[in-house]
Amino acid sequence: MDRNPKTTGSFLLEKGQVWKTPRGFIAIDHVGKRLIDYRLMSKPGQRAARSQMATVTDLTAFLEANSGRLAERA
Repeated sequence: MDRNPKTTGSFLLEKGQVWKTPRGFIAIDHVGKRLIDYRLMSKPGQRAARSQMATVTDLTAFLEANSGRLAERA
């Protein structure tokens, strides 16, 4: 588990988590102070996925709006 998890609303975002949304899966690669590196995949464990970056609040809002649920824990 990451030493510094980011809590926003009802979500606890940590490195290594995989979230399921209707659009696909989101794998969190790195959680920084304000930004998160993540990969948006169509299948869990997919290796060829483009890495993206967003603010903690934007990703949390996306997960809330799309009924994201935790699929795998770090």
